[in-house]
Amino acid sequence: MRLTIKVIFILLGLLAVLMSVTGFVSIHREKQIIEQFHRNHGLATAKTIAASCIESIISADYPVLDTFINTIGKENKDILLIEVHRKNKVVSQYRDQASDHTYAVFSAKIHYLLNASDEILDLGDVRLHVSDQLNKELIASRIRELVYFTILMFVVTFAGTAIILRKTVLAKILLLSNHAKKIGKGELKTKLLFKSNDELGDLATEINDMAKNIFSTQEAIEKQNIDLKNKTIMLKKVSQEAQAANRIKSEFLANISHEVRTPLNSIHGDVEHLISSIHDKNHKKQLESIQKSGSHLLSMFTDILDISKIESGQIELNYSS
Repeated sequence: MRLTIKVIFILLGLLAVLMSVTGFVSIHREKQIIEQFHRNHGLATAKTIAASCIESIISADYPVLDTFINTIGKENKDILLIEVHRKNKVVSQYRDQASDHTYAVFSAKIHYLLNASDEILDLGDVRLHVSDQLNKELIASRIRELVYFTILMFVVTFAGTAIILRKTVLAKILLLSNHAKKIGKGELKTKLLFKSNDELGDLATEINDMAKNIFSTQEAIEKQNIDLKNKTIMLKKVSQEAQAANRIKSEFLANISHEVRTPLNSIHGDVEHLISSIHDKNHKKQLESIQKSGSHLLSMFTDILDISKIESGQIELNYSS
C-alpha cells in the first residue's frame, strides 16, 4: 500500500505539471486568437466607417456625417470614440462620455478613386477608439473554461491512469510481495502463476526458480542430516563395542597377570632356596640366571596388571612424602 501511495503521488505530480504546461499554452494561444480577432474587427470597423464617409465628405454634408457617425457609435457599445479628420481638423466626432474603459486605437484612410484617371484622392482618415473590456471579459471567460476543462481532464486522466496502473502493475507487485512472504515462511512448494511479458514476469520466474532451488537444497541437506545421523549411531555402536572389547581385554589381562604371578612367586622362592642350599658354582650360576629371568618376567606381569587397572579405572594412587 505504501508503494501504491508513492506511485499515485508521483503520477499526480507529473500530471499536474503536464496539465499546467498544457493549460498555460492553451490559454496563451486562446488569448492571442482573441486579441487578433479584436484587432481585425477594429480595423474592419474603421475601414467600413471610412468607406461610408466618402460621399458625405465629398459633398461637404457634415450634418449627415455627424448623424451617421453618432448612429454607428450608439449601435456599437464597444466604440468609445469616432473622429473623422480632414486636413488635420476634426470634421465629425462621436464620444461615449459615460465609459471609462481602456481601449485600443484603430485608424483608416479615407480614399476616393477617380474613375477617369485612376487617381486616388486622400480625403482624410477615421480614428476609432474601441473598448477592450469585452475582449478582456471574453479572455477571462475562455481562461475559466480552459481551467475547468484542464481540471476535469486532470481528474479523469489521473483516475484512469491510477486504475490502469493498479490493475496492470501494482496488482502484480502485490502478488510478488505475498508470494515472497510465503517463501519466507517456508512454503516453498507454492508457485506464482501469472503470465506477463515484461520485467515483472521475469521477476516472477526468477522467484519461482529461487524457491525451487531452495527446496532442492533443503531436501539435500535433510538427506545429508539423515545420513550423518545414521553414521553417528553406527559410530556410537562401534565405539561401544570397542570399549566393551577393550574392557574384556583389560579384564583378561588382569586375570591372567594375577594367575601367572602366583606360580612365578612360588618359582622365584624355590629358586632362591635352591641357590642358598647348593654350593656347586655352575649349578648356582644357572639358578641365578633362572632367578633373574623370573624376576624380569614377574616385573613385566606386574606392569601389565597395572596397565589393566588403569584402563578399567581401578588403580589407586598412594601419596607418600
